[in-house]
Amino acid sequence: MSKSIKVVSIITRMNTGGAARLIDSLSQGFHESKEIDHLLVIGEVASHEQDFLAGKNVNYRIKKIEGLGKQISILQDLKAFINLMKLLRSEKPNIVHTHLSKAGLLGRLAAKIAVPKAKVVHTIHGHLYVGYFSKVFVLFLITLEKLLTKFTDLLIFTGPSVMAELNKLGIKKSNQVIIEPGVKPMTFVSKTQARSKFDLDLKKVIIGFAGRLTRIKRVDRLLDVFEEIQQLHPNSQLIIAGGGDLESWVQEQIDTRNLNVKLLGWQSNISDVIAACDIWMLTSDNEATPLSAIEASLGGVVTVATNVGDVGHAIENEVSGLVVNADVQSLVSAVKELITDSARRQTLADNAKVRAESLFLEDKMVQSHINQYLKISKS
Repeated sequence: MSKSIKVVSIITRMNTGGAARLIDSLSQGFHESKEIDHLLVIGEVASHEQDFLAGKNVNYRIKKIEGLGKQISILQDLKAFINLMKLLRSEKPNIVHTHLSKAGLLGRLAAKIAVPKAKVVHTIHGHLYVGYFSKVFVLFLITLEKLLTKFTDLLIFTGPSVMAELNKLGIKKSNQVIIEPGVKPMTFVSKTQARSKFDLDLKKVIIGFAGRLTRIKRVDRLLDVFEEIQQLHPNSQLIIAGGGDLESWVQEQIDTRNLNVKLLGWQSNISDVIAACDIWMLTSDNEATPLSAIEASLGGVVTVATNVGDVGHAIENEVSGLVVNADVQSLVSAVKELITDSARRQTLADNAKVRAESLFLEDKMVQSHINQYLKISKS
């Protein structure tokens, strides 16, 4: 039986991170659906990034477009734009769905030229207007996004706070929706098994972090917080899963400051890292709806996080975790509270698991997208 709606999704690159994981889940869900004929179009992953798809035998359709990577290059971007138009004319989709800024620019322009009858959808997985660029360049990006939004048929946000922030900047549509990110069902081993895997002491309080080791994630703040926690609670240890351009700097800081921190590198099974922990941390200057905090919640681990982006939607402050100001002392106080009050820590962790299971599951996310595609294809 032929599928009723043809969708081409375009993303800049599938580097390991929240956006790539969501796109993978959506692509798999569309492949298994009865309604959606789907093609995922991707660019190149940079040399210093981890390729999320490396070693994966995915069964959905993928097409790689040269030049559609993170790096800005007039010649490469023009080549990517021309190749996108050729591909769209060949595929003749009903819907073109773009993700992330560069793919959102090239993909939406290519769609309007190559397949003007197709509906255009764009997902905002957070934004670049805090912590990335100068004020002048941010103003340029906002102006550009406003123009692109004019010929976008549907805007999708992953949480209410980012939607509210961007609406205030004039980036909004009458047709905009929130679709929460969804994660795959996860299996967690016992704390004993997890700590044995990473050679961690069962008697220690383990604080966990996972993500890209880049400036926006504020790993410097993470280390500053842990340095104070280590002084207050010598029985604590920080484990970090991930990698990035600051990895060498992080290792230097650990050695210089004599921090009890263990770098685990990128982990294919984040559930084992979560299972080893007592407390999870997020120290970013900017976030969408953070998958690592949601996954920690599913594993029954409470999160302490900075109050940025849609973190407060993933973790309800004082109910399913602690969401505090983005400064070292606020984070230290929150972590200290959870270390010293194990009963409160367990209550918040239990609440977090219930919240995550009700809002942030993969099947719900996929079906919400399909429902939106069906709706706009009839309009």
